[in-house]
Amino acid sequence: MNAEEEKHDNRLRLVEDHIGRSLSGSENTGVVPPEIEMMHNIEALRQSIERAGPQGASEADIRRLSDLRQQLAIRLERLRSTA
Repeated sequence: MNAEEEKHDNRLRLVEDHIGRSLSGSENTGVVPPEIEMMHNIEALRQSIERAGPQGASEADIRRLSDLRQQLAIRLERLRSTA
């Protein structure tokens, strides 16, 4: 993992922690916020690509990872602007 990916993953963890803390005071409904679910999907896909290595990772998976990261960034920006 390069420095930029590590920086990005750290930001995602911080946001996940923030969302989790903000939900801890509310009633536990057992529903995972879509942003958290998206973060888990991103991490699972990233790990899958990393395990496959440079030759084994498909272009479709790499594009999907990029798209998911962009969608998450947009969702988080919307949350920030409404908070």
